[in-house]
Amino acid sequence: MEIIFLFIFKKFVAFFVVVKVINIDVSLTFVRKMVTMDDGRVLLSSGRQYSPDLPQTAGVHVWIGGGSNGTEWKNVDIIVAQGMEAGGHVGTVTTMVLVPSVVDAVSVPVLAAGGIIDGRGIAAGMMLGAQGAWIGTRFIATEEATAPDSHKQGILRADENGTVVSRCYTGKPSRVLKNEFTSRWHGRDNELLPMPWQRMRVEKLVAPAKAVGMPEIANFPTGQAAGAINDIPKAADVFRDMVSETEGAMAQ
Repeated sequence: MEIIFLFIFKKFVAFFVVVKVINIDVSLTFVRKMVTMDDGRVLLSSGRQYSPDLPQTAGVHVWIGGGSNGTEWKNVDIIVAQGMEAGGHVGTVTTMVLVPSVVDAVSVPVLAAGGIIDGRGIAAGMMLGAQGAWIGTRFIATEEATAPDSHKQGILRADENGTVVSRCYTGKPSRVLKNEFTSRWHGRDNELLPMPWQRMRVEKLVAPAKAVGMPEIANFPTGQAAGAINDIPKAADVFRDMVSETEGAMAQ
């Protein structure tokens, strides 16, 4: 089985597409669609904001979400199955459970997301039926990422309990670095407002804190696997390691 690695890194989100070449024509067409975008755009839709009848336009349409309800995904090229281990807005289903459910429910390529920071995680997602991975937190902690240094250092300090799912920043459950702000809101769910009102309520405090790098207040979306990250290398080095680790894991 041949494997093609395709890596697209922009700011601190990475598409790590690992295509298992079983049907060479279909797989290579998928790769070309990822790298040959008419206007260079990747169209992202998240959660309930997405309409499966989205008109087909230039670029690659990517659905990012946490459910698999058998919807006919018209004009969607890729679906990202994001488990609750991921950073940012999350649901309640783990990546291990979610990915095969989504793979079985749709006919387009699926990328596994949530808790994946190395080639072992990529290989695990592929064994669950995914065509690759969508990786965020590992690439926040790289030299090229535009995230504040306080966010990167917070990832290095975090252990497996260093993140928390809280509604305190946006009104929707979001996995972020645990800090004084999240601790003060813990246990006060009845005081939280729904999105977007909670975000509007706290933004005057949170936005300046993030701008100046105050980790005790700033909203730093971070995946649960941050506890396994202990360096800030170049993105290219992370990629090389992921390729080697994925190949090694898949060869076993």
